[in-house]
Amino acid sequence: MKTCGHFARMGAGLFIALGLCPALCAEEAQPAPAVPLADYLLNIEEAEPPRLKEGVLEIAPVVLPEGEFWLGPNDHFGWPVATRADDAIVVLYHRIPQHWGGSAARDEHSSSVVVVRSTDGGATWTTPVDLRSVVKHRTEGCRTGFGNAIGTTQSGLIVAVTHQGVFHSDNAGESWRHVPGAFGGEQLEGPVTNNGPRLIEHPEYGLVVLGHQSAGRNEDGTERIADTIWVRYSKDEGRTWHETKQDLPEWAKPVEPTPLLVGGAFVVVARCHGGFEPLRKTWRYLQLVSTTGWLPFEPALTNMRTSETGKSPWHGPWSQDTVDLLLNPRTGRIEAVATNRDGGGQGREHIQSHMTLNLWSIDRDELLAGASTWRFEGTLLMRRGTHVTNVDGMHPGAGVVDEERGVEHIFVYLGYPAGPAGIFRITRTLDTPALSRWLKGD
Repeated sequence: MKTCGHFARMGAGLFIALGLCPALCAEEAQPAPAVPLADYLLNIEEAEPPRLKEGVLEIAPVVLPEGEFWLGPNDHFGWPVATRADDAIVVLYHRIPQHWGGSAARDEHSSSVVVVRSTDGGATWTTPVDLRSVVKHRTEGCRTGFGNAIGTTQSGLIVAVTHQGVFHSDNAGESWRHVPGAFGGEQLEGPVTNNGPRLIEHPEYGLVVLGHQSAGRNEDGTERIADTIWVRYSKDEGRTWHETKQDLPEWAKPVEPTPLLVGGAFVVVARCHGGFEPLRKTWRYLQLVSTTGWLPFEPALTNMRTSETGKSPWHGPWSQDTVDLLLNPRTGRIEAVATNRDGGGQGREHIQSHMTLNLWSIDRDELLAGASTWRFEGTLLMRRGTHVTNVDGMHPGAGVVDEERGVEHIFVYLGYPAGPAGIFRITRTLDTPALSRWLKGD
């Protein structure tokens, strides 16, 4: 049975951890040090605080497994995705006992569709709501596997596509309703897919969500990914769905792909489980670009590298994670927030000793012309340990741009595989040149 220490609760604001390095095994969480829970989960270096500066880069907890929010054995909060409607920020996340396995430990509070919202720019958050509470008729044969996707339509309707089906909110996340049968077996014939984090609104095809298909297991038990991208779309705000797909080269296997519409073009960035760079033997993120705005996509490996196969044979493509992607309204460049769970090199500092969260950008015209070399803007967060050493987290997923305040809110989870883990907000300025200078010490 898992054990966990008692923690002092921290309020909203900027939190900086001071030199914590717990040693946890994957099967059982150990008692935490007598420090605030947010610091324990962050687990960053003493040298890390200078990276954080109010108005440039801030970190604060959203919801942590403590007090009234810790229900049953479910002290692992993870995989947040977010959207904005009116002045509200809505974050959807998982509340489970642990990252891998743990099915036997799940209880009535274990859920993949828990929501919190903020109406003050992320300073404070509501009590979590389990969206299963509004489900009256279960969606049979739902085609969503693990990943949740969320987005807001031009009319202000929030739509979430989840393992429990499709949910709507027409009042900025204050209340929700379930859409019976949507994204289920009566509408879709293709396989169950793990969806990318963002749901976008296409001018011709309506709401669009992208996903990847599992193709079984490798000999070491890890998931094998199909070299196919599935595109599900709805022209009636998520009530009924249609599907298409594109087969890709064997080296291009997008996992939980993140979509972005740029003018009339369609851009996707995803972690790639297809192959690694032959010379340096490092795993690289994948980009898919369509200048026509629809399929087919043109695939290319980017220069956003992660683990080296010779030094982390098991972790391999899992040194990547789901990507946050945006068109920065201030710079006009396409920007990606990408995880490196193993460290090393440019955007890969401290190989196999730290996890890093890194910011990259590319000129949109160059990208649409076929370029795949992104510019490294700096490391947003560096925390001690990797997945191989039993530290869990990242998954920036779907962030939220607040153009009025001139910031982007990036949501991640930080903690440990067997728990605890919590949801954090990383807020960074949209003035990327200034942010990059700060991060690089220029």
